[in-house]
Amino acid sequence: MILAIVVYAALLILLGIAGYRKVKNENDFIIGGRRMGVLASALGAEASDMSAWLFMGLPGAIFLTGAGEAWIAIGLLVGTIFNWLFIANRLREHSIEANDSITIPSFFENALTKAASFQNVISEAVAKKYAKAIKLIVSVVIILFFCVYVGSGFIAGGQIFSTIFGVNYTACVLVIAAVIIIYSFLGGYLSVAWADIIQGIMIFIAVLLVPLLFMQLAPTAAEVPAEFMNPFSAGKGGLIQILSGLAWGLGYLGMPHIIIRFMSIKSKATVKKSAVVAIVWVVFSLFGAVLIGLIAKAKLVDVANPESVFFTMINQLFTNTEGSALAVNFPFLAGLLFCAIIGATMSTAAGQLLMASSVTAKDIIGEFAKKELSQANKLWINRIIIIIVTGIGILLALKPDTSIMSLVSLAWAGFGASFGPLLFLILYWRKRLTPQGALAGIITGALAIFVWETFLGFTGLYSLLPGFIASFLAIVITSKATSRSAA
Repeated sequence: MILAIVVYAALLILLGIAGYRKVKNENDFIIGGRRMGVLASALGAEASDMSAWLFMGLPGAIFLTGAGEAWIAIGLLVGTIFNWLFIANRLREHSIEANDSITIPSFFENALTKAASFQNVISEAVAKKYAKAIKLIVSVVIILFFCVYVGSGFIAGGQIFSTIFGVNYTACVLVIAAVIIIYSFLGGYLSVAWADIIQGIMIFIAVLLVPLLFMQLAPTAAEVPAEFMNPFSAGKGGLIQILSGLAWGLGYLGMPHIIIRFMSIKSKATVKKSAVVAIVWVVFSLFGAVLIGLIAKAKLVDVANPESVFFTMINQLFTNTEGSALAVNFPFLAGLLFCAIIGATMSTAAGQLLMASSVTAKDIIGEFAKKELSQANKLWINRIIIIIVTGIGILLALKPDTSIMSLVSLAWAGFGASFGPLLFLILYWRKRLTPQGALAGIITGALAIFVWETFLGFTGLYSLLPGFIASFLAIVITSKATSRSAA
């Protein structure tokens, strides 16, 4: 098992070295020079999307609550399909038109400045001030939420390692963080994209292989109540549970580390092929994750941490551990399957670290720099910030009992409500969108999430749904009030 994990880590580091040799400028480091192919685009977007949440958060939620949590998977599938069919190519083309934007905040700034040209109410100078303010707000929000997100990834990785080998949790977090830093620090987007291809394939195999084998080989340990298997059972409250689950799909529109992948695709034809690969991958991967939770309920008992059911299955299937239901004793394969979970964590964390560093370097430091920095200086600023954000993530991960599901849920809602409606309206309503409307939408979305989580969480409704609606309405209403027709 240790050998499999060491080999895997060494491969990632080699990809980092290979990427380092190809990175020539900031464009290469941040967005891969806009030359990503089908597998790098499709598996990169999906592997960086799902993270260890696919193996731990979702199965754990189903294990605790029942099949009603599968509505989250359905919502994510619908969101994925919508993103690839209606957002991917438009965003790629619009980001090129918007002064060849290579970060999400820069895209918002440039696209909103261009959109303001369709309105004659405010001067170009005022429009640029609004757009610049929006860029800085978006940058700060991305950095803050990604620190939380990266922390959740380190928690997942630390829990996996410490559970498997019985070693110190903090040491495990530090090892995972070190590997991620090395390959993302060296090769930037190129190394992360190449690693995502490998990780995406491993995730796909693991999330299907383990539950199917466990279903066939492990004996039934408990009788599962009929209501547990019913996705329409009351659970959290019937319709509320369904709406909350489906609302997860809205998050895709505002997830920076996912939508940046669309901006890096090399051609329209590549977008179409990538969409097919990505959608197939998501259908089967989400099915496998739901299956893990359902099978665990019937086949496992006395699980101390519901989010650990997947690697409990691996232990019982492939290692000759004490009390194992099976004794196949194939620890190297077990190690590779554990690498799939670790890979999911690393894929997401590396993408988020890269996004946080690029936003900080280009959209904040670059904004206030008194003179144009050299390409070498830009690259080193990006790399140094990767180390800083990793350090923050490690500090957040020092509380291992924090729920991965709760951290991911909060960050997902924050991004989805703050940025999702704005991105959609930039792509489909830009001739009527105003900078004032965009600013109102971002602020309203973020506040709605905070208010709902703080005061209305008892309703059981996922805060992303009211937050997304509030942000969308704020953009439309404010844009109409400040548009040319209102003057």
